[in-house]
Amino acid sequence: MRTARLIALATTFGFFGGPSAGAAEPDPTARTIIAKHLEAIGGVEAQKKLTTRKSEGTAMLNQVGTLWKITVIQKAPDKKHLLVMDDTQLIVEKGTDGQEAWQRFAGNQVQSIEGDNLNYELKDARFHSGLEMIEKGEFTHEGDEEIDGWKYHVLKATFEDESPLPGKNHTLYIDRDTYLLGRMRYERELGGATVPHTIALSGYEEVDGIPVPTSMTISVNGTPFATVTFDRITHDVDVDDDLFRKPLP
Repeated sequence: MRTARLIALATTFGFFGGPSAGAAEPDPTARTIIAKHLEAIGGVEAQKKLTTRKSEGTAMLNQVGTLWKITVIQKAPDKKHLLVMDDTQLIVEKGTDGQEAWQRFAGNQVQSIEGDNLNYELKDARFHSGLEMIEKGEFTHEGDEEIDGWKYHVLKATFEDESPLPGKNHTLYIDRDTYLLGRMRYERELGGATVPHTIALSGYEEVDGIPVPTSMTISVNGTPFATVTFDRITHDVDVDDDLFRKPLP
């Protein structure tokens, strides 16, 4: 069971940064698209005011077909806790405190996450990774594309160093009507192979004046892997840092 990969929460943009030293001039079309996206998500100041988020809902692995309860708690700058339960017992729990990452499955002891998987989890836990992506990345407009009836501006992201987001070779799909993030594609090394991942976002609702997606479908290698739907999203929750630390044996 690979429930540890249930969620790879997509992040939204924060602001458009200037080019890094020695970089090519930014694509003017990409600049315009990102500026409109920034306006759509409420602006820089509103995004930076957010420091905690609790998302509650359901998750389903396509290969299993069972609906589970999921709770994700995030705290800036780099902490995240994921809990997946059925009606009576734990399915998987994961935590990241900014330095370490850990997980445990039903009936098993807590395990440390190490190596490439640790790097992935640390990036995935960064609360404002979307802001960091815009600061560090250069974006090129690759044209427009229609997928499943939705029309998108397609932006390719490149970085002088590695991406601040999990994975590599990120492509962003910005909705042509709303300028919200509709999809993100990236690659991840798994078992010695480069595996494409896609996250499709939908059901945007305003929470404290900020549009957030309430539904996401994660596909791996072109095949739908998991669907996550949140029915309650709360900002400014009071959360103790102990929640994110690796539990004692």
